Amino acid sequence: MMTIPQPPIKFGPHAGQPRPLIDVLLDRATAVRNVLAKLRNSGYQVIDYRLEGARPTVELEAHTDLARLIDEGVACYYIQRPGPSGLGERVGQFVVDGVRLVWTERVG
Repeated sequence: MMTIPQPPIKFGPHAGQPRPLIDVLLDRATAVRNVLAKLRNSGYQVIDYRLEGARPTVELEAHTDLARLIDEGVACYYIQRPGPSGLGERVGQFVVDGVRLVWTERVG
């Protein structure tokens, strides 16, 4: 069985109890849909998305504009590792409306 951290219900007779999993998944799917709609005309190419884990994630193809987000402090690199053919890779991320956006760059 899949376990996903669920924030507790805040108000009403069920306060303090975990939210039903279906509600959590629907919230995450809606958040991803809204971010994908924002990305549609941005020039970013979406590669994949994931709803599991604590935060939904959208994977982007590397784009030159992402370096600007790094420079502005909106995004950051969080992994740097050796890659295939002797080239390195680094993975960047930023968050839009609670959805994590990640991309991988080849460096070397």
